[in-house]
Amino acid sequence: MPPIIFLSYLWFNSIAYIALGLWCASSVDKTAATVGFTSLTSSGRCEYTAVYGGLQIALGILFGLSALRADARSLGIIFALVIYASLVALRAIGLLRFWPVAPATLMFASFELLMLLIAIALYYDSPT
Repeated sequence: MPPIIFLSYLWFNSIAYIALGLWCASSVDKTAATVGFTSLTSSGRCEYTAVYGGLQIALGILFGLSALRADARSLGIIFALVIYASLVALRAIGLLRFWPVAPATLMFASFELLMLLIAIALYYDSPT
């Protein structure tokens, strides 16, 4: 595949994770409710901000750094494989255990599966 495909995938992940992390950190109650957290204490809000905000921003930065460096792009794709494989596996377990779930959960599951499939295709077509 042309290098622009790899770059587009990495930059999409970077921008999406940073944007989602900023949204989660700045709108805790709204975003928490969207993913099914109906009530958070102050400690819960702090934890949600750190994990859903901070960790996602960190992932976005790592994807961006891997896009910026030609020698790190393959690592960025491996990074995506690990992230999305873990998310898809645990999401599948959660869906089996806790069905029925909200439409937002199914949307996230579908998106994560799509991103995993793209990462697999990029990994096997990687020039290195």
